Amino acid sequence: MKFLLLFIAVFFLNSAFAHNGKIALVQKSEITIDGKTNDWKGLQDHLISSIEAKDFKGTLKFAWSDSRKSLFILLEIVDNHHSENDVLEFYINAGHLKTAPSNFMIRFQEDTMSFFKHDTTEDPIHRNISKSDLAYKIVKRGKTKVVEMAVNLKDLIRPNKTIGFDVLVIDADQGEDEDYFNWGKGYYGFLKEYNSGQLADLVLLSSNETSEIKGHVRWSDSTVHQVIDQIKISSITIPELWVAASLDSLGNFGIDLPSGIYEVSSFQKLSNPWASWGENNQFRINDNESVTVNTDHAKNADTLFLETYSFPEFLLPKKGILDSDLMFDSQTLTAFIATVMDYYNIPGASISVIKGDSIVYYETFGKRNLLTQEKVGESDVFQAASVTKPVFAFIVNRLLSRGVLELDTPLYNYLPFPNLEGDDRYKSMTTRHVLTHQSGLPNWAWGGPQGWKSNLTAKLLFKPGEKYGYSGEAFQYLGRVVEHITQKDLNTLLDEEVIEPLGVSGLYFNGNNSLTMVNGHVQNYPTFYDMVESPGVAHSLLTEAKSFAGFVNALLRKKGMSQEQYEQMFNTEIIIDKSKTDSDDYWNQGLGLGFFTQETRLGKAIMHGGSNGDFQSEFVLFPELNSAFVMFTNGNSGHKLGQALGKFLFYGRGRGRGKLSEK
Repeated sequence: MKFLLLFIAVFFLNSAFAHNGKIALVQKSEITIDGKTNDWKGLQDHLISSIEAKDFKGTLKFAWSDSRKSLFILLEIVDNHHSENDVLEFYINAGHLKTAPSNFMIRFQEDTMSFFKHDTTEDPIHRNISKSDLAYKIVKRGKTKVVEMAVNLKDLIRPNKTIGFDVLVIDADQGEDEDYFNWGKGYYGFLKEYNSGQLADLVLLSSNETSEIKGHVRWSDSTVHQVIDQIKISSITIPELWVAASLDSLGNFGIDLPSGIYEVSSFQKLSNPWASWGENNQFRINDNESVTVNTDHAKNADTLFLETYSFPEFLLPKKGILDSDLMFDSQTLTAFIATVMDYYNIPGASISVIKGDSIVYYETFGKRNLLTQEKVGESDVFQAASVTKPVFAFIVNRLLSRGVLELDTPLYNYLPFPNLEGDDRYKSMTTRHVLTHQSGLPNWAWGGPQGWKSNLTAKLLFKPGEKYGYSGEAFQYLGRVVEHITQKDLNTLLDEEVIEPLGVSGLYFNGNNSLTMVNGHVQNYPTFYDMVESPGVAHSLLTEAKSFAGFVNALLRKKGMSQEQYEQMFNTEIIIDKSKTDSDDYWNQGLGLGFFTQETRLGKAIMHGGSNGDFQSEFVLFPELNSAFVMFTNGNSGHKLGQALGKFLFYGRGRGRGKLSEK
């Protein structure tokens, strides 16, 4: 077991800020929005600094008014050159719920302001706040740009309440090498408008008298120390007053808060909550333990022990239930899935199991949105992410079987790729290279699926066919080649090469008005991305487990192509990492033509997974067992559920996928 030792001490101080830089105490004041700063004198301020933003600096100040129900913000940026492409973004989470919060964004580019808010059905917290509740003034004085703003938060602003806030400053002076600054921590730094779990905290003070709560965290496990960097400090008497306090590299913290009684506990529930693939030491933290701190009794410091614990392996059968003669027990499986989801903080899921020639299990679990608490429905679709790739790979294999496309003909012969013209090595890239991830292209050469439209050039990481290198960019290129050769768009190809010949439904390369997509979640905070409008063969599939199980079942029954073509598609073309033969690591062995493969004691496994961060999915099928499972989740720990399902259904307790010695 692993233990977390937290020593708390309380001292009376009147300093203006917590030293960690992610929490600000906001004083009362009446501010006139006129671009002048005289009425801000005497209020607390920050010097904006960023490791990457070396050519600008500034100050950030806050104030609030109870009578006007407004939050005041002053941002001064000093820069040698203010470009029309500079961007300022302010994010506000006025609800500041402890779970599943939401936020809205105010964006300035030059003198133009835009207001971004999630649809009221997605964000009931801020439904009454609109662009008309903002007042602002932008003034330029030489090298200094002043942005002064008042935001009327109505009944969401009260004394001794915490509000989520952050600012993003993008300085475009350097062209492609933009300098930027974020005040609070971010998930990959940007896109905070979609996930308020990234915001810092503003505490609206009823008076200027505060007490400092400070202490030290000592870790017995260095791995846990590296990934847990916050604690939660919550007022016991004022539920709306709570903050996530950052720890420095030595495990120290210290924050100023209004005097009172506070509960101190771990902020996270998992020891590695940001893990996009659910990997590493994702132990559960015993969040039932906490320490009560009363600022009126500074000497009553306590020690808090927060224990982490592993997933209860005893819940797994000794032998996978699909690898036995026992009758399939759907109730036991349902209970097991619910336990795994609770342990790993997975909001919602859609799961199917195939045995023989039919789908023997299909269930939806949990919430489609933790903010609204709506349940996942059977018709709700999930982002499949990279599980899109095997669907497209099936299309390609059908075209190969008819000679429409040649496996080893360079794609350049079909359709040149101007962005790569500076690297002649790309001209040898073939369909085989793409499907087996040996193209030489990075996962995303220009930052995303449509980045190639920027007309920026790039070079390969290695010569095609030289080695393995996972690439969504290569799949996108092959998708354009296929459209060019067939003179058909991707949705037509999906209908003609998958849906019609296999007799399946419920697979979509892009969103439409008839679909309802669940919300993704990162660390249990909802994200609010729209459905993909432009089809992409590497990432864009929308579906759910029952529909996708129809596709997987067709693969098991070898529908739509000849036996020979299936053998070619599932044949292991390359071995990725021989050192992982005895491991449960996901897709760690080989690659066929668009499908990951692995030789196990149960026969060959055919599989693929996907992760957009806030959505995770996977399927695993065993042709020799005539069995498979399909899983879609709307959280960033979803692959942990996939690993657990693999053991429960196939591998059993303590058995990896590839332990060939147990054959």
